[in-house]
Order: sequence, then C-alpha cells, then structure tokens
Amino acid sequence: MPLKGLPIAPLTGLLDVRSMPDLMEPGSLRWRQNFQTVGEGKVQRGCGWRKLFHSTDYNNQDFHDQLLTFGGTVREPVTMLCESESSAGIRSLWAATQSRIAKLNETTGNWKIMGTGVGGGAGTTCGGPRFKAAVSGDYMFFTNNYDTPKVHRLEQPAFDDELLSDIPDLETIGLTQAALVWEWKDVVFLADVVMDNERYSYRIVWGDYKNPMSFDPAKADSIAGYKDLNFGERILAGLPTPANTFLIYTTHGIWELSVVGGEQVFSWREAYPGKENDFTGILKYENTLVDFGGEHVYLAEEGPYVFSPYRSTPERAEWLYRASQALYEDLD
Repeated sequence: MPLKGLPIAPLTGLLDVRSMPDLMEPGSLRWRQNFQTVGEGKVQRGCGWRKLFHSTDYNNQDFHDQLLTFGGTVREPVTMLCESESSAGIRSLWAATQSRIAKLNETTGNWKIMGTGVGGGAGTTCGGPRFKAAVSGDYMFFTNNYDTPKVHRLEQPAFDDELLSDIPDLETIGLTQAALVWEWKDVVFLADVVMDNERYSYRIVWGDYKNPMSFDPAKADSIAGYKDLNFGERILAGLPTPANTFLIYTTHGIWELSVVGGEQVFSWREAYPGKENDFTGILKYENTLVDFGGEHVYLAEEGPYVFSPYRSTPERAEWLYRASQALYEDLD
C-alpha cells in the first residue's frame, strides 16, 4: 500500500501554540518534542546537544571550569560570545562573563583570561553589565556600559604589557562609558555614552577612518565626531544591511545611517519614527537583534518583528509569532 505524505509547516503547524485547539485544521499536528527540522524542511528525531568543538581528546573548549583557579571567585553566566579575525586572517573565539574576558586557544583546547575584575565584580545572573565587542583592523574593542571602553591588539605585542588597555583619545573627549560598540566602513562607533560625567543615551560617537585608536575630532584631517538622535530615546542595537547602510534601533524608532562623503561624512535618516505609530514594532530586547538573510529579526514587546531598508514599517513575523508564546511567558 503506497504511503501518503502529510505536509508540515513546523512553525505555523505543529509548533503553533498560540491558536486555539478548535481552530486547528482537522488532522493537523500540534506539538513537537525531541524533534528537529533539517535543512530540507523535514522533521527528524533531535540529536541533542554536543559540546563546543566536540572531539575525542576534549579539554576545556566549552569553558566548563571557567578557569576559576586563575583568579575567579564564582561561576558566572557567559553573556558574550564573538569571533575576531586579525589582518593576518587568524580567527579567535572570545567569551565574556560580567567580570572576565577570555580567549580560546584551539590548539590546546583551553582558554586564556585576558581581563578580570571588571563589571563591578562577579555576577551570578545575566542582569549585570555585559560586554559588547567590535574589531577594526588589528584592534578589538570591548565595552560594558560600566568600565571605560578597552582595546586589545590582535596577534601583536600588548600595550605596555597590558592585554586590555584604555584608549587615550576617549579620555581626551571625556568619554568614560559606552553601552554599545560596532565597526562599520572601517570606522569604530560607540553609542549610549557617558561624557563629562553626563549620560547621553541618544548619542553616537565615532572615530577616524581606518584609524581605530583616534577619536579626537580636533586632530588634523580626522572625520571623528558625534551625532545626537532624538532627545530622550536610548540606542539599543544596530546591524548593517545589504543596501550598504546601517540600521540603528532605539527605544523610540529606527534610524538609517549611510555614507555621503565630504565634510558631512555620514547621513542620518529616521527610517521608522515609532512615536508616530504608537511605538508598534519597536525593539524591546536589545540582545535579540539578528540578521536573517539580509533582513533584521528581533523581539518587540508584542512579538517577533522583521525590518529592512526595503520596508516602510516593521512587520510582525507570523511564522515566528505563532511559536513564540512560551518564550514570552518567561521573558525577562
């Protein structure tokens, strides 16, 4: 007897936990457990979790001991994972907790503590300061909205034997804290900053072109400067786009950054003024912003949304929304 296939849309079908049971189509499946969706869109038994860099001669690639014998006090949640690549093409994996930054040595399978004693001390929850990082050339920048931003030179001698060093130009311009850091078009940006002991949650500061350590606009031929967005909003996150622009998400809307050259250097446009749309679709949880095939997907207060330079307003992603109820029930 020939078998008859049953087409399944995983997120709008068997993972749809928002629709009422009596509204489901007859014969449809409702729940999935211990299954996974493969690349061809098929459902198979889940294979479970495997350790990071899984191998037979496993050492400490998953950072399970957190090197507590080298200055740690308590186990902390890992709140940042990122990759760096030097100008020589050497790639490295980094991990950070509230109080420590570590770099993986893939040859030995162990980690090296690059910085400790930051973030106000060890934290046992994810609610404390967490690091953001960005790479420009052979310089890797770290900031956590608590300590002064730091820099590390990739695959080069350290600054005065310090693995993480202060940035002299930031002291010159009075910048002591930043919540965000990113690199775009060979320029380093810092956002939601404290300058001269005053918080500017709506301010973006950038450095010189292809000169990562230079942030002083008084230097000759420097393009360094700053931009204040709407007063009262807070900059949450940002990502580049396929349209050769950069989208900046705030508590009030979405801004589009582009390069125009000349003395102006950058152009700023409020791509989506949330205040004019009852703040619908505004990014709520800043650590959820991801690039998905050239579009940005993130969690707003009312559900998952999608936005890109080719959309006039954020649109709720129904295929994600129907499967997100359990996530929002316990989301802090």
